[in-house]
Amino acid sequence: MISEYGLRLVSAVLIGIYVARYLGPEKFGLLSYSSAIVTIFITVSQLGMANILVRDLAKCPERILAYMSTAFSLMMLAAIASFTVLSVCVFFIESDIQARAYIWVIAAGIIFQPFNVIDYYFQSQVKVKHSSVARLLALAISSSVKVYLVWTKAGVYVFAIAMALDYVLVALLLTMSYLNHHQECSFEFDRSLVKPLLKSAWPMVLSALAATLYIRIDQIMIKNMIGSHELGLYMVASKFFEVWVSFVYVVSMSLMPLLVENKKNDPQKYEMLLVKVFRLFMFSGIVFYIFMFICGESVIEITFGLEYKAALTALIVLSLGAPLIAIRVITVRYLTVEGFEKKIASRTIAALGLSIVLNYILIPKFGVVGAAVSTVFALFYSAYLANFLDSELSYLRKIHVKIFSLKSQVYK
Repeated sequence: MISEYGLRLVSAVLIGIYVARYLGPEKFGLLSYSSAIVTIFITVSQLGMANILVRDLAKCPERILAYMSTAFSLMMLAAIASFTVLSVCVFFIESDIQARAYIWVIAAGIIFQPFNVIDYYFQSQVKVKHSSVARLLALAISSSVKVYLVWTKAGVYVFAIAMALDYVLVALLLTMSYLNHHQECSFEFDRSLVKPLLKSAWPMVLSALAATLYIRIDQIMIKNMIGSHELGLYMVASKFFEVWVSFVYVVSMSLMPLLVENKKNDPQKYEMLLVKVFRLFMFSGIVFYIFMFICGESVIEITFGLEYKAALTALIVLSLGAPLIAIRVITVRYLTVEGFEKKIASRTIAALGLSIVLNYILIPKFGVVGAAVSTVFALFYSAYLANFLDSELSYLRKIHVKIFSLKSQVYK
């Protein structure tokens, strides 16, 4: 799964660069804005099943078909409702006719989100290789299509269609993979599972929605406040920052089992491991910032081209958040291990509110640089300051202090 995630990241960056150079800041920004809007509604349509269904399928193997069928039905209803609400809202709220058309086209992919229950099934059975292969094949086809569209000098509308087809490809290949490993397939909707699934789902939906908005809100506000061209520039700065974020996410995900094991069996080793992981990720983030500060201009020119040179200042400011996002990701892992999931949601919502307020103040005055500054301040709150405002996290605060110490031991 980590290999698949890494390959998706590399492909997204390389294909993203190729497409951005072809489209230019204005068109690239408009396409990115449309995708950001759709992503918010996709998050709602998934009903938080990525965590809930994997858990329930693993706990109740004798009721796999009932859980999968019921979850599929609920997700399909949520997908239809999300698509309908998005279509109506775009018609009345979005004044840009081109953006409206692109959003409608990409939004067609929402209807295919329920097929992700197959992926959740494979995860629950520790057979994630099957879904990873399906997703990698979809990625290869999708990437080839986008390269072909650049070669043939296709319009932005065709790229929007290609983005919608990405979701169709994943659904089709996941279904084929499932049928290939299961000779018989039946549908067993169970009404008794609806209430418990939805009861578990709504907090996850709120948390996921807040996290998605937290990531995408700056893009939406930039487009509506200062235009698509500026959003195209900001997206370039974001692309490089997202590479770092994805690296931290993947590595921290691989450390999760080790943290859980040490938490259970060796508390002292658990403490030392936390300090070392925080320290390693934070100082790696500092190295990332120094590299971008020194080489950012050359990196932008070599990859995206001279058209995007104006993104340099925003990139340098965003890179200041590299150590902070490292601390935040590991903090989330710590809170998960300790059973503080609600704190993750509450600080994400608070950071979202802070980001909206700062964007509203700073974007009109400083453009994309203002958006980058608001992102860094929101990260500082969610990664560091929130820990000092919570009386239950005194142990985590001691660990943060120890990051700058030569010692690794922390005593409760």
